[in-house]
Amino acid sequence: MKMDELEAFLQEVLPRHLMALDAFHCGDPELWRDHWLKDDSVTLFGGLLLPTRRGWSDVRQAFESVSARFCEGGGAQLDVMAASVSGSLAYLAAHETYYGSFDGGPIVSSMLRITQIYRRDEGAWKLAHRHADPPPTEAR
Repeated sequence: MKMDELEAFLQEVLPRHLMALDAFHCGDPELWRDHWLKDDSVTLFGGLLLPTRRGWSDVRQAFESVSARFCEGGGAQLDVMAASVSGSLAYLAAHETYYGSFDGGPIVSSMLRITQIYRRDEGAWKLAHRHADPPPTEAR
């Protein structure tokens, strides 16, 4: 793999991911929707808040219901642990930290371990799979 393929992937995906995540944690899932493939092959392993979801309709419904429970968020950060590109597939493993108020509570910082698989779709990298869960207590 050429390093420029990985750099191009990260330059495209990371800013879009962070903007979408900030909007998501302010209750607006539109940019997050745009980040995903729109077909029945997508999957979401949502950790504590969501059971496994499969297919665009089910995945979209799941994250829209969760996003509606957030308000006053923003300032997401990603600590990329690993990433790679191979043809029209790519993956990203990272620690994702976000700030937000959930169900009207105080604004807090939360961290998730994420693994995301991307597929090229009409020239853009789109999410095909996301697995997100909190790290073990001792790792926080």
